[in-house]
Amino acid sequence: MRLLWLVVIPAVFANLVRRQEGGPPQLSPTDPCSQNCSTTYDLLIQCAMSEDPTCGCGQYANISAGCMQCLQTTNSSIASGVFDYDYIRSIIAGCSCQTPACQPIGFLVHFCLFADPLSTACPCPAFTAYGSQCSQCLRSVDPYVADLYDTQYIPGCQLFQGYVANITGISSSSCIPSMPASSSASGSMVPSPNSTVAVFTGESNVLKLNFLYTFLALLIGAAIF
Repeated sequence: MRLLWLVVIPAVFANLVRRQEGGPPQLSPTDPCSQNCSTTYDLLIQCAMSEDPTCGCGQYANISAGCMQCLQTTNSSIASGVFDYDYIRSIIAGCSCQTPACQPIGFLVHFCLFADPLSTACPCPAFTAYGSQCSQCLRSVDPYVADLYDTQYIPGCQLFQGYVANITGISSSSCIPSMPASSSASGSMVPSPNSTVAVFTGESNVLKLNFLYTFLALLIGAAIF
């Protein structure tokens, strides 16, 4: 079994390198909300390369209302499905929770935009390690985002990482990249999501998460057995 992983892991790593060479996810003109979200997209990519955990926090809420409304009403996403309504709303809420628990999550989410932008599981180490503490702050800022943490992100990541740990015997809790030394809690605050943006009441991304985790589990299982 371990010999098989010596073959599987390099192949996975090679795929990761290819994704890195392609850079961050690109905004496609065919996305239904590409025009509405172009400014938000540019700021997301710019701040993903910044070591400042508060990057964009003074702008996201003001420039993203139209983008989120479009994503919500069309039930769509931009940049190869990487950015959707939940993602952007979570970024805005996170700006108001610059706590020791929330900062590692924000840092790893940004890191994953370049390391593996199409992987929902990439930021899982931070969600499983700090998600429950971070959601306590988010609860007072935006209950919708806190619910995403408690009912989707955290349990989904725990399920995925538990499955991988059972197969490999390796825990990914130690795989969180070190935060830049310059990162520190800040008093910078940003308003809650614009009240003109309708609360998302349709099916959330849980189906998307479950599908991805099931597919990865089947893929890993097929490789081993």
